[in-house]
Amino acid sequence: ELAKTNCRLIGPDDDLGLVHFVTPGENALYAGSAAASGPLRPTVCIHSFPLRFELWRHLFVDGAHVVTPSIRHLPPQCLEPKMKNRSRLHWFIAERQVQIVDPRAITLLLDLEGNVTECSGSNFVVVTGDTIVSPSRRNILWGISLETVRELAPAIDMEFVERDFQPFDVVNADEAWITTTPYCVAPCTKINGIAIGDGRPGPSFRKMQAAWSDRVGKDIGTQIVG
Repeated sequence: ELAKTNCRLIGPDDDLGLVHFVTPGENALYAGSAAASGPLRPTVCIHSFPLRFELWRHLFVDGAHVVTPSIRHLPPQCLEPKMKNRSRLHWFIAERQVQIVDPRAITLLLDLEGNVTECSGSNFVVVTGDTIVSPSRRNILWGISLETVRELAPAIDMEFVERDFQPFDVVNADEAWITTTPYCVAPCTKINGIAIGDGRPGPSFRKMQAAWSDRVGKDIGTQIVG
């Protein structure tokens, strides 16, 4: 209902982001006398916004640059990674470090053992030959866009596997991608200032983007780049 209403306010080639989130409800102590009326309940919220494709166009022309800061990914023993939570102070601090290196870089956190995990708003995979490699799901939020990559892999004659890997493996990969809801999948062409592959969006990315466009009935690259 929200999307139907707000889609009337955007153009035919535009798109909406749709976010829903749940709070745990009021804190009984802070609620004061209001808490005496009965048990406090979670609050469910939903909002939408126009997707600003201009923010991501450079990713599809030049590719993303990911940087690994000193801040480490919270271990799954401390915070369940399959829960998408908004308590992200560590991400905020990490992004401040990364922006000193490159204002447009995307933050890629390592775990305590130096394994690649995920970006602040996206998942991360590497491509070696005909294999797409994702970090182990025990360490990351298993995003719907990452799941879509897994589902589409056979359609472009690629295998999808999960295993731990380090920045060394990213540097030596043929390609790397980031996956996220707003722009689906984008090429990553640099890590910590070092080129991945030939430093340009690769052929496997083009195949994946084409397969994804076929699935949704929309040329994703054209919609974003124009």
